[in-house]
Amino acid sequence: MVEPGPYGGGIALVADGLEVELLDEEGGTLRVSNPAGQELWRDMGVGWNPYEPLWLEAVQEAKRIRVQLLIADGETVVAMSPWFPQPAGKPTAELCFRTMQNTARFALWARVPKPFMEYTPNNPSALRIPQAGDTSWQAVGGGAWRWRTTDKREIQQIRSVERTTLIRTAKLTAEGTYRCRIRLNKGTCGGGMLVHTDPAAETGYLVWLGGTYGNGSLMLYRLPLKTSDQPRPASGTGIPTTCWEATVAQGRKFRARMLGCPNGKKP
Repeated sequence: MVEPGPYGGGIALVADGLEVELLDEEGGTLRVSNPAGQELWRDMGVGWNPYEPLWLEAVQEAKRIRVQLLIADGETVVAMSPWFPQPAGKPTAELCFRTMQNTARFALWARVPKPFMEYTPNNPSALRIPQAGDTSWQAVGGGAWRWRTTDKREIQQIRSVERTTLIRTAKLTAEGTYRCRIRLNKGTCGGGMLVHTDPAAETGYLVWLGGTYGNGSLMLYRLPLKTSDQPRPASGTGIPTTCWEATVAQGRKFRARMLGCPNGKKP
Protein backbone atom coordinates (compact mmCIF):
# COMPACT_ATOMS: atom_id res chain seq x y z
CA MET A 1 0.00 0.00 0.00
CA VAL A 2 1.53 3.33 -1.11
CA GLU A 3 0.54 6.43 0.84
CA PRO A 4 0.16 9.80 -0.94
CA GLY A 5 2.97 12.32 -0.84
CA PRO A 6 3.98 15.61 -2.48
CA TYR A 7 6.43 14.19 -5.02
CA GLY A 8 4.73 11.20 -6.61
CA GLY A 9 6.92 8.11 -6.29
CA GLY A 10 6.19 4.45 -5.65
CA ILE A 11 7.52 1.26 -4.10
CA ALA A 12 9.86 -1.52 -5.14
CA LEU A 13 10.17 -5.20 -4.33
CA VAL A 14 13.51 -6.89 -5.01
CA ALA A 15 13.20 -10.64 -5.33
CA ASP A 16 16.01 -12.95 -6.49
CA GLY A 17 17.86 -10.00 -8.02
CA LEU A 18 14.85 -8.83 -10.05
CA GLU A 19 13.55 -5.35 -9.14
CA VAL A 20 9.76 -4.92 -9.38
CA GLU A 21 8.64 -1.27 -9.18
CA LEU A 22 5.13 0.12 -8.80
CA LEU A 23 5.31 3.76 -9.95
CA ASP A 24 2.80 6.58 -10.30
CA GLU A 25 4.02 7.72 -13.73
CA GLU A 26 2.06 7.23 -16.98
CA GLY A 27 -1.19 6.51 -15.18
CA GLY A 28 0.44 3.95 -12.90
CA THR A 29 3.30 1.76 -14.10
CA LEU A 30 4.60 -1.68 -13.16
CA ARG A 31 8.24 -2.03 -14.18
CA VAL A 32 10.70 -4.92 -14.02
CA SER A 33 14.48 -4.43 -14.13
CA ASN A 34 17.44 -6.81 -13.94
CA PRO A 35 20.20 -6.55 -11.26
CA ALA A 36 22.14 -4.14 -13.50
CA GLY A 37 19.18 -1.73 -13.59
CA GLN A 38 18.27 -2.52 -17.20
CA GLU A 39 14.52 -2.38 -17.83
CA LEU A 40 13.17 -5.74 -18.97
CA TRP A 41 9.46 -4.98 -19.13
CA ARG A 42 6.99 -2.19 -18.42
CA ASP A 43 3.19 -2.05 -18.21
CA MET A 44 1.74 1.47 -18.37
CA GLY A 45 -1.68 2.51 -17.17
CA VAL A 46 -2.26 -0.09 -14.46
CA GLY A 47 -4.25 2.58 -12.62
CA TRP A 48 -3.41 2.08 -8.93
CA ASN A 49 -4.45 4.62 -6.29
CA PRO A 50 -2.87 5.80 -3.00
CA TYR A 51 -3.98 3.75 0.02
CA GLU A 52 -5.19 0.97 -2.28
CA PRO A 53 -4.13 -2.47 -0.96
CA LEU A 54 -2.44 -4.48 -3.70
CA TRP A 55 -0.55 -7.75 -3.95
CA LEU A 56 2.88 -7.84 -5.61
CA GLU A 57 4.07 -11.35 -6.46
CA ALA A 58 7.35 -12.62 -7.88
CA VAL A 59 6.74 -16.14 -9.19
CA GLN A 60 9.90 -18.19 -9.69
CA GLU A 61 10.69 -21.60 -11.03
CA ALA A 62 13.99 -23.41 -11.47
CA LYS A 63 15.13 -21.36 -14.47
CA ARG A 64 12.60 -18.58 -14.91
CA ILE A 65 10.74 -15.86 -13.02
CA ARG A 66 7.78 -13.54 -13.63
CA VAL A 67 5.86 -10.90 -11.64
CA GLN A 68 2.20 -9.97 -11.24
CA LEU A 69 0.04 -7.36 -9.54
CA LEU A 70 -3.40 -8.14 -8.08
CA ILE A 71 -5.99 -6.23 -6.09
CA ALA A 72 -6.66 -7.14 -2.45
CA ASP A 73 -9.04 -10.02 -3.23
CA GLY A 74 -6.14 -12.05 -4.63
CA GLU A 75 -8.24 -13.01 -7.65
CA THR A 76 -8.36 -9.93 -9.90
CA VAL A 77 -5.15 -9.50 -11.91
CA VAL A 78 -4.11 -5.92 -12.65
CA ALA A 79 -0.86 -6.69 -14.47
CA MET A 80 1.17 -9.78 -15.37
CA SER A 81 4.63 -9.95 -16.91
CA PRO A 82 5.98 -12.60 -19.28
CA TRP A 83 8.58 -15.10 -18.03
CA PHE A 84 12.23 -14.03 -17.73
CA PRO A 85 15.34 -16.18 -17.19
CA GLN A 86 16.47 -16.34 -13.57
CA PRO A 87 18.98 -13.45 -13.11
CA ALA A 88 21.19 -15.58 -10.87
CA GLY A 89 20.69 -18.72 -12.95
CA LYS A 90 18.83 -20.37 -10.07
CA PRO A 91 16.37 -19.29 -7.33
CA THR A 92 17.78 -17.45 -4.31
CA ALA A 93 16.30 -16.36 -0.98
CA GLU A 94 16.89 -12.64 -1.57
CA LEU A 95 13.97 -10.34 -0.73
CA CYS A 96 13.90 -6.65 0.19
CA PHE A 97 11.51 -3.67 0.10
CA ARG A 98 12.09 -0.08 -1.00
CA THR A 99 10.14 3.20 -1.17
CA MET A 100 10.70 6.23 -3.41
CA GLN A 101 9.59 9.73 -2.30
CA ASN A 102 6.40 8.45 -0.63
CA THR A 103 5.66 6.45 2.48
CA ALA A 104 4.24 2.93 2.17
CA ARG A 105 3.08 -0.06 4.18
CA PHE A 106 4.24 -3.63 3.56
CA ALA A 107 2.47 -6.58 5.15
CA LEU A 108 1.91 -10.36 4.91
CA TRP A 109 5.15 -11.05 3.02
CA ALA A 110 5.96 -14.73 2.70
CA ARG A 111 7.18 -17.49 0.42
CA VAL A 112 4.10 -19.49 -0.56
CA PRO A 113 3.64 -22.85 -2.36
CA LYS A 114 1.80 -21.36 -5.36
CA PRO A 115 0.83 -17.93 -6.71
CA PHE A 116 -2.61 -16.37 -6.56
CA MET A 117 -2.93 -16.75 -10.33
CA GLU A 118 -1.20 -18.98 -12.87
CA TYR A 119 0.16 -17.43 -16.05
CA THR A 120 -2.27 -16.89 -18.92
CA PRO A 121 -1.54 -15.22 -22.28
CA ASN A 122 -4.91 -13.42 -22.13
CA ASN A 123 -3.83 -11.28 -19.17
CA PRO A 124 -4.48 -7.52 -18.71
CA SER A 125 -0.90 -6.51 -19.51
CA ALA A 126 -0.77 -8.47 -22.78
CA LEU A 127 -4.13 -7.01 -23.87
CA ARG A 128 -3.62 -3.40 -22.79
CA ILE A 129 -3.48 -0.65 -25.46
CA PRO A 130 -1.04 0.94 -25.96
CA GLN A 131 1.85 -1.25 -24.88
CA ALA A 132 5.16 0.30 -23.82
CA GLY A 133 7.09 1.26 -26.95
CA ASP A 134 4.03 0.84 -29.20
CA THR A 135 3.72 3.83 -31.52
CA SER A 136 0.76 2.46 -33.50
CA TRP A 137 -1.81 3.51 -30.89
CA GLN A 138 -2.27 6.51 -28.63
CA ALA A 139 -4.90 6.77 -25.87
CA VAL A 140 -6.14 10.08 -24.44
CA GLY A 141 -8.76 10.91 -21.82
CA GLY A 142 -8.06 8.42 -19.04
CA GLY A 143 -9.84 5.41 -20.55
CA ALA A 144 -8.77 1.78 -20.22
CA TRP A 145 -8.41 0.39 -23.74
CA ARG A 146 -7.61 -3.27 -24.36
CA TRP A 147 -7.81 -6.07 -26.89
CA ARG A 148 -10.54 -8.55 -26.05
CA THR A 149 -8.22 -11.50 -26.82
CA THR A 150 -4.65 -11.93 -27.99
CA ASP A 151 -5.75 -12.39 -31.61
CA LYS A 152 -6.23 -8.56 -31.57
CA ARG A 153 -9.41 -8.38 -33.62
CA GLU A 154 -11.68 -6.60 -31.13
CA ILE A 155 -11.02 -3.57 -28.92
CA GLN A 156 -12.77 -2.80 -25.62
CA GLN A 157 -12.96 0.33 -23.45
CA ILE A 158 -13.62 -0.91 -19.92
CA ARG A 159 -13.30 2.15 -17.65
CA SER A 160 -16.13 4.54 -16.76
CA VAL A 161 -14.82 7.99 -17.77
CA GLU A 162 -16.48 11.09 -19.18
CA ARG A 163 -14.72 10.89 -22.53
CA THR A 164 -11.79 8.93 -23.94
CA THR A 165 -10.29 8.38 -27.39
CA LEU A 166 -8.01 5.72 -28.86
CA ILE A 167 -6.07 6.97 -31.90
CA ARG A 168 -4.63 4.68 -34.55
CA THR A 169 -1.39 6.51 -35.37
CA ALA A 170 -0.09 4.04 -37.97
CA LYS A 171 -0.37 5.42 -41.49
CA LEU A 172 -3.37 4.32 -43.52
CA THR A 173 -4.55 5.14 -47.03
CA ALA A 174 -6.44 8.43 -46.87
CA GLU A 175 -9.25 7.51 -49.28
CA GLY A 176 -11.60 4.56 -49.12
CA THR A 177 -14.16 3.09 -46.74
CA TYR A 178 -13.47 2.71 -43.03
CA ARG A 179 -15.72 0.15 -41.37
CA CYS A 180 -16.18 -0.61 -37.68
CA ARG A 181 -18.62 -2.83 -35.83
CA ILE A 182 -19.58 -1.50 -32.41
CA ARG A 183 -21.45 -2.78 -29.37
CA LEU A 184 -22.44 -0.16 -26.78
CA ASN A 185 -23.23 -1.43 -23.30
CA LYS A 186 -26.47 -0.27 -21.75
CA GLY A 187 -25.84 2.97 -19.87
CA THR A 188 -23.09 4.15 -22.20
CA CYS A 189 -23.91 7.64 -23.52
CA GLY A 190 -22.47 7.02 -26.95
CA GLY A 191 -19.56 5.85 -29.05
CA GLY A 192 -18.01 6.60 -32.39
CA MET A 193 -15.01 6.68 -34.65
CA LEU A 194 -12.82 9.50 -35.93
CA VAL A 195 -11.52 9.56 -39.50
CA HIS A 196 -9.14 12.01 -41.19
CA THR A 197 -8.00 13.04 -37.71
CA ASP A 198 -4.64 14.03 -36.22
CA PRO A 199 -2.53 12.66 -33.32
CA ALA A 200 -4.34 14.95 -30.86
CA ALA A 201 -7.83 14.00 -32.18
CA GLU A 202 -8.65 17.68 -32.77
CA THR A 203 -9.52 17.62 -36.48
CA GLY A 204 -11.36 15.37 -38.93
CA TYR A 205 -14.81 13.81 -38.86
CA LEU A 206 -16.55 12.15 -35.94
CA VAL A 207 -19.14 9.47 -36.73
CA TRP A 208 -21.11 9.24 -33.49
CA LEU A 209 -23.91 7.02 -32.23
CA GLY A 210 -25.55 8.83 -29.32
CA GLY A 211 -28.85 9.41 -27.57
CA THR A 212 -30.53 6.83 -25.36
CA TYR A 213 -30.44 3.05 -25.57
CA GLY A 214 -33.00 1.87 -28.14
CA ASN A 215 -33.76 5.43 -29.26
CA GLY A 216 -30.47 6.83 -30.51
CA SER A 217 -29.25 8.91 -33.41
CA LEU A 218 -26.45 8.67 -35.94
CA MET A 219 -24.57 11.98 -35.95
CA LEU A 220 -21.77 13.35 -38.07
CA TYR A 221 -19.52 16.10 -36.71
CA ARG A 222 -16.65 17.98 -38.25
CA LEU A 223 -13.96 18.70 -35.69
CA PRO A 224 -13.29 20.86 -33.84
CA LEU A 225 -16.87 20.05 -32.71
CA LYS A 226 -18.83 21.79 -35.41
CA THR A 227 -22.01 20.00 -36.45
CA SER A 228 -21.97 19.20 -40.16
CA ASP A 229 -25.10 17.06 -40.10
CA GLN A 230 -28.09 17.25 -37.77
CA PRO A 231 -28.85 14.17 -35.63
CA ARG A 232 -30.97 11.71 -37.56
CA PRO A 233 -33.03 8.84 -36.14
CA ALA A 234 -31.18 5.56 -36.45
CA SER A 235 -33.70 2.76 -36.55
CA GLY A 236 -31.08 0.10 -35.82
CA THR A 237 -30.01 1.46 -32.44
CA GLY A 238 -32.26 -0.96 -30.59
CA ILE A 239 -29.88 -3.72 -31.77
CA PRO A 240 -26.87 -3.83 -29.40
CA THR A 241 -24.40 -4.45 -32.24
CA THR A 242 -24.29 -2.11 -35.23
CA CYS A 243 -21.87 -1.59 -38.09
CA TRP A 244 -20.61 1.78 -39.31
CA GLU A 245 -19.06 2.85 -42.59
CA ALA A 246 -17.27 6.11 -43.29
CA THR A 247 -16.26 6.72 -46.92
CA VAL A 248 -13.75 9.35 -48.05
CA ALA A 249 -13.47 10.17 -51.75
CA GLN A 250 -11.07 12.48 -53.59
CA GLY A 251 -9.87 13.87 -50.26
CA ARG A 252 -12.90 16.22 -50.17
CA LYS A 253 -16.13 14.20 -50.08
CA PHE A 254 -17.29 12.33 -47.00
CA ARG A 255 -20.31 10.24 -46.04
CA ALA A 256 -21.30 8.04 -43.12
CA ARG A 257 -23.91 5.33 -42.71
CA MET A 258 -24.98 2.76 -40.13
CA LEU A 259 -26.07 -0.79 -40.88
CA GLY A 260 -27.72 -3.29 -38.57
CA CYS A 261 -25.67 -6.32 -37.56
CA PRO A 262 -28.20 -8.67 -35.92
CA ASN A 263 -26.43 -11.34 -33.85
CA GLY A 264 -23.10 -9.79 -34.78
CA LYS A 265 -23.32 -10.89 -38.45
CA LYS A 266 -21.91 -8.79 -41.23
CA PRO A 267 -24.41 -6.58 -43.11
